[in-house]
Amino acid sequence: MSTTFNQKLKPANWRRVSLDWGLFLILAIAIKLNLTSGLDQSFTHLITAFQSSSRTTIFNWLTWSGSPIITLAGCLLLALVYILREQLLQAAIILLTIVSGDGFAWLFKMLIQRPRPLATETISQGFSFPSAHMVGAIILVSLLCHYWHPANHRYRVLQVLIGFSWVALVGLSRIYLQAHFATDVLGGMLLGWTCWRTVTVVIPMVINRHLQRIDS
Repeated sequence: MSTTFNQKLKPANWRRVSLDWGLFLILAIAIKLNLTSGLDQSFTHLITAFQSSSRTTIFNWLTWSGSPIITLAGCLLLALVYILREQLLQAAIILLTIVSGDGFAWLFKMLIQRPRPLATETISQGFSFPSAHMVGAIILVSLLCHYWHPANHRYRVLQVLIGFSWVALVGLSRIYLQAHFATDVLGGMLLGWTCWRTVTVVIPMVINRHLQRIDS
């Protein structure tokens, strides 16, 4: 067990996590300084130019499928499976990832306080950056692809493609319905991925230190 943890604690992992947080914080600062408004408006106009009643129905369903309550329920169900299997480390990683993701999403919404797009095709409340839908969606797919992947390589590639295609469609739905700007969606994806990567580094580190104390 300790060998596996030591492999996960390579300095390269910390550098990757630091890079992930750095990219997210740079984006958050740019949005706070209103440096992305032109890009966001252009992308929103491009997407909403294809609006129709049938597409709106489809995108409303997609946005519901990626709602925070659905992704939270999915993560809790996955954690419950591992608890029943008495695989508590995996359950802890799943729970801490979704809790930290949702928590940081709320925190940065309060810090940035970016208003949502004025014209919306769906009921959305609260601040816009980052997209909580995207935080939960990227975390759920990352967890499923990491823990519940097929043994066959081709099926695993297919699982990843389907999972992240769904994430992309949920993100597109948030822009199409004008519930978020494009950079809100990007920020949600970055934050969700970063929380996942951070937890997979921190938990093994804590357990490894605990095991070292026991051994000593």
